[in-house]
Amino acid sequence: MNDQIGNRGAILLMVLIVMLTVSLLGATLIALFHNVMSMNQIELYRTQALYLAEAGIAKVVQMLRSQAGSVPQNTTGRILGPVSLGDGSFEVYGDFVEATLVSVGTSHGVSRSIQLKYNAF
Repeated sequence: MNDQIGNRGAILLMVLIVMLTVSLLGATLIALFHNVMSMNQIELYRTQALYLAEAGIAKVVQMLRSQAGSVPQNTTGRILGPVSLGDGSFEVYGDFVEATLVSVGTSHGVSRSIQLKYNAF
C-alpha cells in the first residue's frame, strides 16, 4: 500500500517537471516570436522611410525641371517639406552651390535619408 502511494508521488513529480519544461519552452517561443515580429516591424518602417525619401527626391527633381532657369543658384536650406504622405513624411534640403539634394523620409519615428549629387548642365 505504501509502495503505491510512493509511485503516485513520483508520477505527480514527473508530471509537474514535464509541465514546467513545456511551459518554459512555450514562454521562450513566445518571447522569440515577439522579438522577430518587432524586428520585422522596424524593418518595415525603415523601408517605408526610404521610399518616402525617394519620393522627396523625385518631387524636387520634378519641381526643378519645371522651374529650370528660375532656381536661385546660391541657396542652401530646406526646399520642400515636411510633406505628409501615407503613414510618414519627407523633407528635402538643397545646397545649390554644391549641387546636392538631401531627402529625409520618416515613418513611425524611423528616418532614412538619401543624398543626390547632380550636374545642372
